[in-house]
Amino acid sequence: MKKTIYIFMLCLAVTACNSEKKDKESSEPVAMEISIEGMTCNGCVGTVEASIKQMGEGITSVKVSLDDANAVVEYVPSQVKQKEIKDAIELNGYKVLKMEERGSDD
Repeated sequence: MKKTIYIFMLCLAVTACNSEKKDKESSEPVAMEISIEGMTCNGCVGTVEASIKQMGEGITSVKVSLDDANAVVEYVPSQVKQKEIKDAIELNGYKVLKMEERGSDD
């Protein structure tokens, strides 16, 4: 009986810890690099940047590079989903090739 109670309490502690960590992470900005196909000029850069920025408060930073054919976006996962960012870019006729979260040392 004691062993069962101990295992149950351990499971509760692990679940609570993971839940707390997930909530904390989802409310902090995350940087993501997005490879984009189809940008040919500075007008394209402006269009991609504007389409991401207009998503609202969940977007904290956007830097689009024509030379690198990418965008680096900082966003708050609890407010904006990666798919929503992808859809905003592709709605304007560009193709998202890859979306990759960047570590803190990138």
